[in-house]
Amino acid sequence: MWYAPTAVIYHKLKATGGAVTGSYYDGRNFLYLIWKNYPSSLLRQNWRLIARAQLRITQEALQNWRGEAARARLRGQLAGLWGVFKMWPKRKEIQALRRLDDKSLESRLTPPPNNPPL
Repeated sequence: MWYAPTAVIYHKLKATGGAVTGSYYDGRNFLYLIWKNYPSSLLRQNWRLIARAQLRITQEALQNWRGEAARARLRGQLAGLWGVFKMWPKRKEIQALRRLDDKSLESRLTPPPNNPPL
């Protein structure tokens, strides 16, 4: 893998329009990303921020329960929570290959938004 600071990534799927499939995968894959890639020490340090952001998303989805995309987001979050077991072997592999120390990695992270999109 190469670090390319000027690289641009195009996603094939995104839920910005409230798409059902995208909402599900956004809910699930964010948690998969945490389970696989977030270092344990930073997770211990930032778990409250992460949980608070997820609870905000859950609350907004519950407020919009009638919307199909909101229900899909909730299903995705549940799948992501359950996915901790599925991601554990991958986490071990990824964490073993880590090259950045916690301080360097943390300097590149941004805080969660105040109102994350549904």
